[in-house]
Amino acid sequence: MESILKWLFESELNIPMEQEEAYQYAEEGEKVIDAKEEVNLRIPQELREKWQTFLDKQDSYHEWERRMEFDRGFYLAVRIILELLRGGLKL
Repeated sequence: MESILKWLFESELNIPMEQEEAYQYAEEGEKVIDAKEEVNLRIPQELREKWQTFLDKQDSYHEWERRMEFDRGFYLAVRIILELLRGGLKL
């Protein structure tokens, strides 16, 4: 298996979002929340339970996605640490 450190140093890393992009992302998130609330107010009573079930499943899916991203990052960090402890890439 190729060195994880070599792979990291040769890979193109994603640059974190600029502050303006982060604000724009937050504003878009607020719009989504507002839209959900508006739909919740306008939806007929007989569909509210199904709507809430949908929202709960959507939240559960997004939580699962976040957990998977965390697990991938944690696994990568462990591989880097193990490689460094074994002598790793000489800089």
